[in-house]
Amino acid sequence: MTVSVSETIIEIEKTVRNWARTFSDLVARGRLKQETADHKLACMRNAQSILTWLEPNMDWIKAEAIKRRHAAEQERELAEIEKLPEVAAVREAFPGATVKLTEPA
Repeated sequence: MTVSVSETIIEIEKTVRNWARTFSDLVARGRLKQETADHKLACMRNAQSILTWLEPNMDWIKAEAIKRRHAAEQERELAEIEKLPEVAAVREAFPGATVKLTEPA
């Protein structure tokens, strides 16, 4: 089952309202300290705030993650190539030479 971020935000809003009522009752009955209730609600509201920010920004975040993953893969590949004895031989013959990865045609 796939749940959208929008649906998740709505459910968190409902949950925060429910917990706020529950915590209020618990505080009134002396079963929960007000500072504890406030902290727990602040944590839940923070999660809601993060998701609210995330929702309209997901496309560029995903694109950036893909770009960074690709760059990391290329760095790992280049590091492996740099270890090859053939590369050392080329560097010896051509001081200052660099290795570059190119995309296949």
